[in-house]
Amino acid sequence: MVVLLIIGATQLSGCLQWKEESYTSEYNFEINLDTTEVQEDLVIYTPLPRENGSPIVNESEFLKEANIPENWTCEYMNTDHGVMLKIKIERLEVNQPYEEISLRIVSESRIDTEHALENEPIISPVYNLTEDEYDDEPYPDKFDERMKYYRYDSYIYVENLTENSELNIYLHHMGTNEWWVLGWSGNEYRNRLYSPSFTNEGWHQVEADLIQGWGNY
Repeated sequence: MVVLLIIGATQLSGCLQWKEESYTSEYNFEINLDTTEVQEDLVIYTPLPRENGSPIVNESEFLKEANIPENWTCEYMNTDHGVMLKIKIERLEVNQPYEEISLRIVSESRIDTEHALENEPIISPVYNLTEDEYDDEPYPDKFDERMKYYRYDSYIYVENLTENSELNIYLHHMGTNEWWVLGWSGNEYRNRLYSPSFTNEGWHQVEADLIQGWGNY
């Protein structure tokens, strides 16, 4: 019995060591666009992941680290809805694979995926936040007690939209913690914004959602 306890304790210690040595945390943010007609000199203001009003990274770091298509230019802009990302696109083609901006940030500290709404960057601005039920894949029909799902409203601005065209804008942001203990494991929060098909210019209210507390802890 004593021998078995010693072996068990040794194995547990080894698993904990593997977990700590392999532990990684990172954020990923993407903006995807598609259109039904060619767009020229298109201007868009999109939300950014923000915490306490500040973007997840400053403007210079965003421009340095983000993958941005060649004919797109980006800058941060102060608006009535807080700091947003201004995107100017010389030409956006039809029926092309999603054109996108992507940003990956490695975090030196563990991400609070269980309490992301309170403690982590969220696609902002956030208006009319409500907690709701969630029954879509890839998440289970019944949540773990940690898991919470929220819906809210946000805003996007569009300018120089081609006449009789439809523009779709998708934002996806997530924070993940991963580790290895006899196989990969982890936890995450996911934050998404799916726009309607924009057919006119100006400010548009759009829907967003947040899932936090998913995975192993």
